[in-house]
Amino acid sequence: MGTLAGTLLQAWIWEMPLPPAAVWVGLGGIALTGLLDDVLGLRADARLGLQAVFAAIVVASGLSLSKLPLPAPLDISLNPASGWLFSMLWIMGVTNIYNFLDGIDGYAAVQGMIACAAIVVFQISPLMGPLLLAAGGACAGFIFYNWHPAKIFMGDTGSTGLGFLLAVSPLQAAVEVRHLAIFVTALFLWFFLADGVYTLTRRAIKGEKFWRPHRTHLYQLLASGGLRHSHVVCRVGFAMLLLAAAAGAAHRWGAPEALWAPFALAVAGFLAYRHTAEMTGIKRQTTTGWK
Repeated sequence: MGTLAGTLLQAWIWEMPLPPAAVWVGLGGIALTGLLDDVLGLRADARLGLQAVFAAIVVASGLSLSKLPLPAPLDISLNPASGWLFSMLWIMGVTNIYNFLDGIDGYAAVQGMIACAAIVVFQISPLMGPLLLAAGGACAGFIFYNWHPAKIFMGDTGSTGLGFLLAVSPLQAAVEVRHLAIFVTALFLWFFLADGVYTLTRRAIKGEKFWRPHRTHLYQLLASGGLRHSHVVCRVGFAMLLLAAAAGAAHRWGAPEALWAPFALAVAGFLAYRHTAEMTGIKRQTTTGWK
C-alpha cells in the first residue's frame, strides 16, 4: 500500500510516468497470492502455479529477453521461446529466493532499499523509477518497525511482492540493453541470490526436501551462531552496498565487458561470506549440538 501510494503521488505531483498495466497486474497478483498464503496457507504447487501466471502476464506484454543475461562475449542471442523461458525463470526465481531470504529482522528491507536505490541511481530501468523510489521508501519506513527485535514482518505478501518487483524492473530496460540490466540487477541482489541458489543446490544434492522450511541459509548460520540479527544485516548490508556501487558504476560508465570485474568481486565476496558462515555454523554445532 505504501508503494502504491508513493507511486501515485509522484505521478500526480510531478507527472512522473507510470509503469505499464501488465506490471501492476503482475505485482498485485503476486502480493495477493502471498496474502492468501499468509492467511490461509497455500500448497507449494498452487503458489508456484499462480506465480507462473502472473510472471507470464508480464513476459507476454513484451518484457522478455533477446540475449542471454550476460556481458560480452557471452551475450548470445535467444530465440523467442528461449527468451520467454529465461525471463520466466528469472522472475520466478528471484521472487521465491527473496521470500526464502526474508528470515531475520530487517534483512529483506535493507536489501530492498539498496536494490531499489541502485536501480534508480544508476538508471538501470528509468521507466520503473517512480515505482522503485516508492518501494524503497516503503522499505525505509517499514524497517523502523522490522528492525531487531521486530514488531511487524513482511510475510509472503511483502517478500514475494518485493522480489517480483525487483525481478521485473530490469525487463523494462530498452531491448538492446535488457540482458545487461538483468545482469547488473542480479549483482545488486547478489548476496540474496547466491545464498539462495547455493543453499538450495546443496540441500538438493544431499537429497533433502529443499522446499521445506529450514535454517541452513548462510545468513541463518550467522544468526544461529551468536550474531544478533542487526549485526548480520549491517555486515552483509555493507557488502551489498559496496558491490551495488561497483556494479552500477561499471554499467553506467564502462563498456559491457567491464561488468566482469564486479562479477569477480561478487564471487570472491560470496566465497568469503560462505566460509565465515559455515565455520560459524560448525562451531555452533560442535559446542551445542545444534543442527
